[in-house]
Amino acid sequence: MGSYGFNAKLCLALKQILNLERPNSTLRSDPGMPSSHALSTTYTTVFIILSNMAPVSQNLHTVGQVVVGAIIGSSFSFLWLWSWKAYVLNFFVSILWVRALIILAATGFVLNHLNCTYRSSMEE
Repeated sequence: MGSYGFNAKLCLALKQILNLERPNSTLRSDPGMPSSHALSTTYTTVFIILSNMAPVSQNLHTVGQVVVGAIIGSSFSFLWLWSWKAYVLNFFVSILWVRALIILAATGFVLNHLNCTYRSSMEE
């Protein structure tokens, strides 16, 4: 199940224990506290931040190098989200070939990243 699965199960258990309804209970009937979106997103973010500090402890990067990488990555993320909402989303929803192209490209990027990560870990 892993830590992410455990985190999801913890959220579901807390929802049942706290049993606080959502602000607009007509949309969904399950308890709203804690927010599973906020819990899982924060968990993932903190996990990634802590994982990015591992190269510092292994003397592969300085703190400054990791911070600059994080700033550039965050900036690109904000730029992508803005451009997605401003330009791409309408085409993604309305044109099938655009949707297919984006899904294929995203799958390719993920597979390439996994391949590079695997090969990098094998070199160490």
